[in-house]
Amino acid sequence: MGSPKLTGGKPAHRPSRRQELVAAAVAVFARQGYAESSVEQIAEEAGVVPTAIYYHFGTKEELFHQALKHAMDEFSDAISALRPSGEPVEVDVLRQVVMTGWQWWKSHPDESLLIGRYSQSTTGQALELREAWEQRHAARAHDYLNGGSGSKNSRIAREQQAVNTLKIRALLDVILSVEAAALPGGPLDGYASDDLANELADVCVRLMAP
Repeated sequence: MGSPKLTGGKPAHRPSRRQELVAAAVAVFARQGYAESSVEQIAEEAGVVPTAIYYHFGTKEELFHQALKHAMDEFSDAISALRPSGEPVEVDVLRQVVMTGWQWWKSHPDESLLIGRYSQSTTGQALELREAWEQRHAARAHDYLNGGSGSKNSRIAREQQAVNTLKIRALLDVILSVEAAALPGGPLDGYASDDLANELADVCVRLMAP
């Protein structure tokens, strides 16, 4: 016998409900973890019947990847909005980017938990999402190094490119690691949020200095 709460849910086959299902999945996966979450729980969170999940996404795994992608894209969009591509970059801009990322992280707890738990996964599509996320931010982070300019000497330019790539990877890892550690239950949970944000910004500015 079906659950009254689910059988009275909203129509399963409305394409416009796809984003609502993703939002519900973000919440459930973030709070319970992938293994402990079920399609039925996500459907209940969204107020639909479980067939809506299978209609739009096919499997729980595909919905999970869409939820993770959504969270990472939301984070990236908040950062990118600060500086349109092609605009000059300065230290103050980098500091503002770090602080904005921190504020987003604290104001979007479900998305942050999902990113913190799974963005560094080494399996399947989650790894592809992580790599795409890194490339998106790395392309913009290069602008902070040497003012976007480089040497005309090809050997020196290649060496500088390698150094810059290492700096950017370290920058992304530091930001994500500190933000993940500040999540509820993490080793930095309980420390003053503003102080942590300022310290993180200082580290990033020093790291990206020429």
